[in-house]
Amino acid sequence: MFTKILNYFRAGLKVCTCKCAKEENCVSSPLDSEPKAESCPEEVLDDTPADEESHHRCDWATINAIPHCKYEELVSQVCSFSGPRRLAKRFRCAKGTFNAATFVGVVSKGKIDTYVVRVPGHATREHWTPFDAYMLNREAQVLEYISENTSAPVPRVCEYSTTFDNALGHPFIMMTELPGESAYDIWFDADYDEATAFRYGDTPSPVVEKKRIIFLRSLAEAMAKINTLSFDGIGMPMIPVDGSAPPDIGPFYQWDYSASDGAYKREACTTTQNYVSARPNSLRMSEALAANPKAQNYILGARTLLDIIFAQPVFNPEQKRETFTLQHADLDLQNILVDEEGNVTGIIDWDKCLAVPRCVGAASAPFFLQKDWMPAYLNNLDTAPHLGFTTHRYRQIYAAALAEQGCADAKYTTKSAMYHAAIMALYRCDCGDVDDFLEKVLHCVPEFRGDVVETIQAFGAGWPAGECLLERHLKQIFEPEMPDSNILADADAYTAAMDWMFGFEYESECKTEVELAKSFFAKTHSEDSE
Repeated sequence: MFTKILNYFRAGLKVCTCKCAKEENCVSSPLDSEPKAESCPEEVLDDTPADEESHHRCDWATINAIPHCKYEELVSQVCSFSGPRRLAKRFRCAKGTFNAATFVGVVSKGKIDTYVVRVPGHATREHWTPFDAYMLNREAQVLEYISENTSAPVPRVCEYSTTFDNALGHPFIMMTELPGESAYDIWFDADYDEATAFRYGDTPSPVVEKKRIIFLRSLAEAMAKINTLSFDGIGMPMIPVDGSAPPDIGPFYQWDYSASDGAYKREACTTTQNYVSARPNSLRMSEALAANPKAQNYILGARTLLDIIFAQPVFNPEQKRETFTLQHADLDLQNILVDEEGNVTGIIDWDKCLAVPRCVGAASAPFFLQKDWMPAYLNNLDTAPHLGFTTHRYRQIYAAALAEQGCADAKYTTKSAMYHAAIMALYRCDCGDVDDFLEKVLHCVPEFRGDVVETIQAFGAGWPAGECLLERHLKQIFEPEMPDSNILADADAYTAAMDWMFGFEYESECKTEVELAKSFFAKTHSEDSE
């Protein structure tokens, strides 16, 4: 494979025909004008997907128009900083909802080093704001901080810019490419069909189940390392460049799904209780709602339930000095890279990474094991990982794997999806849904079969006895719990049994093939004798 790629690098270079053709040392890839060069392996083909639903601020026409040679020039400059100029070649580009990632290879000491240049879809002069620059700067710093202080498999930041004054002409982050493929490849069977995946999501083949267990244990090992990083507040970590002082915490900026470039600012907090003191926008009283007794009672009742929930000890740590940990904003299957067995080789896309309360931090279940507590558009059988009955079981396995790594915050993991949904309910723009969350909480109360809306309205109208009963139940429902180590032992026993069965079947098949071969040769020898 290396020889093929190296030959591709050495292929005759032609003058760049893009608008930067006259720039010194600017070369283009044969892919620029040829859909598939003869010497170009599949791995270097452009696999940019068609435009999908993206944020309204993203200007993909402008980002897509960045010449390939600009990426090559940037990577070549960075990689040649302390040595001779190195030849760089753009392999391919992939685009997500918010960012475009361009992969560029560099020949180094007889091998190909691949780098990823990630450009936000809104990194244009029309949409880029000082708040965007602030967020990009914080992301790069956090990645560097994780790399320097843990052995977790995260990309290494090589260079970044929050301005347009650089070789690319746009804000970017350049990182090392991590090995492996998306965790989708091992979570499902090889013949994965999204339309019918729900039939096997809860009952995968033994081979896939083994990979899932290996994957969850490996991911827990990586996240346990990240969980060791500690911060003094909730918000965006601000890492001193020279490491002369501990990280500080700054505000967090967020954009809604309108076309506005205006950002919502969340101030840094020093306690979990301050963080959860916000009122959801949907529970604010208007004159129209106040004139409707049922609507008014529902809002008052929902507020009562939230007050009881956020009064629970998990949201009120007793430590004299509360500490916080990192939260990956989208720890889903597509952002976790694995090898063929399921071992985690990389965790990518650290955009919007925050320091948060420990109950929803690095020891939380990954996002694909939180969807049973998410709103309906995320919690359905059509959405990966297509689980209807076993999400909680896999969450328990993951929690036990964290405990196995000595992670004290594993006591939050099994119920972390519920904690996360509670906090998201306060901020609707974070996919939170207070109505959906309260409905799920009430259904966790043993033997509750009442109408949810009517029950919430009753709390709003005044129901002291009901509040006392609910407080007793919610104390138990929200209490953290260390995972049962037996569930991990049971999972290991299951995979060991599957290995034994496969070995037995393989041995039987081999014996059958040997017997058939003996019979064939015996028959052939008999016919020859005749």
